[in-house]
Amino acid sequence: MNLLWIAVLTALVLVEKVAPKGDWVSRITGIGFAVWGIMLLFPI
Repeated sequence: MNLLWIAVLTALVLVEKVAPKGDWVSRITGIGFAVWGIMLLFPI
């Protein structure tokens, strides 16, 4: 795994834990990763 990706994921987890609306950040991030995964499986 690239060090940049590890830093990005670490920043996302930090924002989810520290931000007042962290639950919304985690939901949006999860939806984004799910959409990205589906797009990788079924390229348009």
